[in-house]
Amino acid sequence: MTVLVMQADATFWDSLVFDGIDDVDVEAITAAFGTVDVTARGRAAGVARPDCGCSSNRVHDSYQRRLKDLPLAEQSVVIHLTVRRFICSTDNCPRRTFAEPFAQLAAPYARFTTRLGHVLERVGLALAGRAGARLTAQLGFQVGRMTLLRRVMALPDPQCGTPRVLGVDDFATRRGQTYSTVLTCGETHRVVDVLPTRDSGPLAAWLATHPGVEIICRDRAGAYAEGARLGAPTAIQVADRFHLWQGIGRAVETCVAAHRKCLNGPTPPTRADVGASTNDPVRGGPDLDGRRAQRKKAAHALVHELLAQGYSRRAIARHLGWGLNTVLRYARAATWQDTLRENRPRPSRLDPYKPYLERRFAAGCTNVTRLHRELINENAPVTYQMVRAYIAALRAVPPQAPPPPPTVRRVTGWLTRHPATLSEDERAALKAVLARCPELDTAAEHVRGFGEILTHRLGFTLPAWIDAVDASQLPGLTNFALHLLRDRDAVTAGLTLHWSPGGTEGAVNRNQEDQETALRPCRIRATPQDDPAPVESRSSSAAIPGHASDCGGLRRSPRDRIPARPRRTGMSRRLPIGQAQERLRHELSPGQQPLAELDVDEVWLRFVRFGSQRFDTAGTPDADGLLFQYGTHSFEGPRVFTLDFARQFEVNDASGEHDHYIQLHCELRYEPVLQLRALGHFESWFFHDTDDELDHWTDGLGLHDFWATLRNFRPTEIRVYQEQV
Repeated sequence: MTVLVMQADATFWDSLVFDGIDDVDVEAITAAFGTVDVTARGRAAGVARPDCGCSSNRVHDSYQRRLKDLPLAEQSVVIHLTVRRFICSTDNCPRRTFAEPFAQLAAPYARFTTRLGHVLERVGLALAGRAGARLTAQLGFQVGRMTLLRRVMALPDPQCGTPRVLGVDDFATRRGQTYSTVLTCGETHRVVDVLPTRDSGPLAAWLATHPGVEIICRDRAGAYAEGARLGAPTAIQVADRFHLWQGIGRAVETCVAAHRKCLNGPTPPTRADVGASTNDPVRGGPDLDGRRAQRKKAAHALVHELLAQGYSRRAIARHLGWGLNTVLRYARAATWQDTLRENRPRPSRLDPYKPYLERRFAAGCTNVTRLHRELINENAPVTYQMVRAYIAALRAVPPQAPPPPPTVRRVTGWLTRHPATLSEDERAALKAVLARCPELDTAAEHVRGFGEILTHRLGFTLPAWIDAVDASQLPGLTNFALHLLRDRDAVTAGLTLHWSPGGTEGAVNRNQEDQETALRPCRIRATPQDDPAPVESRSSSAAIPGHASDCGGLRRSPRDRIPARPRRTGMSRRLPIGQAQERLRHELSPGQQPLAELDVDEVWLRFVRFGSQRFDTAGTPDADGLLFQYGTHSFEGPRVFTLDFARQFEVNDASGEHDHYIQLHCELRYEPVLQLRALGHFESWFFHDTDDELDHWTDGLGLHDFWATLRNFRPTEIRVYQEQV
């Protein structure tokens, strides 16, 4: 082993290593195995005692401290510091000995120099645990992940003053159950404080103890409006423009749903519709005369015969030895033809060029050789046989096949999107719909007017817009416009000033991402020269106080030991059934609008939005279902007409067998007038995890005539409750 002993030139090392540190003398320097060892001791002959200030030069004994320092020329630096203990000369001093301090070099009991500690704090703030440890290893002063976390947690909380512009928003500490309020600075978008609840009281108390807030950016929740009014009555409240546009989108959807019949007229076919219609002859319809059809017919008759005898679906499945899904499919089919499924086409290399062939075919060019040559000139990887087969399918298509009408959501998207983002086919289809329905044409004008107000900050024209919408008496839009009057000042400020709670929403989203990353760390593939330890994802944003993790760029709690939760593959995360009732109430009563003021269209649309949310249920087809029903009933009292929107969940026991059902009801009660009693009784089911689609089910219900009768009456009571069956 070769050990290099360097010259201990005090002037050289003072300027290189101990620049600005006057109380240290260098005795020796050695370098071996990539480490530079610096031996040093105190320079002063005597020191003053920190407690009483008395100076002493009587040395009791000495000991040695080992301090890691910043690397030098890609070599680690270790300072071996000799520390002397002095005897206090004061007779009545309770402390007889004390160590000489090196305040400029290191803190008491520290194993790192002060400047290395500052570097570790910056690395910990930027990268946190494992990622910071990997970086320090590359920089030459390797430390453990817990060391970085401890240094970050030891930092004092930043002291934020009262912001002039305050952002207020809620966030979930436990999604669907516990919510808090986050306060941010509207100018710097940094988190200022976190309140324990999202009620008006904590916000009003915080504003009262922090005077100086001039502008409060918030959503349209009534609790925040009340808290801001009580705590800072002189502050300007600004409503969120995003939620305003989201609200008008829901109002437009209600309006379009009320005029659903106007969508069923002939509309110019879009390219997607043309592609769908031309694909039909390619895949072919089901054969109604073959052996497969005969088997389907016999199975359908057998299942319905057993149902008529009183057998349950599960009993039929056990008796026949069939799967429950198969029995349910036959039981729900009104006729045996409904059980036949069409074969879906396989993907082909010709798929990207089918719209081009359709346009050329519609223009009159039917020559296969010419069309194939045109595609080859465009370097299309197609063969002559592909083009010939597709042109033959186009020739077999009936020219008068009408395209399906647009759905409510598609028309709503056309009305609320910027006109420049619509394609030519979408603009033509929207123009045809508006030409058939003057009410929707008026609604489109109102939406464009509100978009101009929001985009160009024309808040002073809002009263005129509200009067125009109120005069038109359109479903959904009129209620939305009148609802703006309750929060008129905040809405006008939101449509006039440039301030917005978007920064607060960003802080909430960053905090939720940090929480998700803390529970499911993002793993990366290590290169051969790297340490194969997992690395967390990094964030340079500010975390919300009290909700730290180990995978962001702020103060984190040591949560590296938390294992990753197993993730569902191929599906989004589902909510527990216990949160379903609160989700339904939240969907039915957003913001300040009471439930009793909703009309039947708004209640139905909000229930459908709740029905599209998935919950953690069993894998059987009937485990999660939606029910639409109405009729005249007597519930321990006088007869009433009830319109019931229900959702049913299947609950299994510990062994996985069926135990019971939980039903959530949104029930609208009406006076049993003659027109409603004449509707009789009706019910319709939809089940998730089947071949059916929710949009098709809702669109089918929207075509019934009973909606026109229901819209003529207001419900006397709207109840939301849960029961076990």
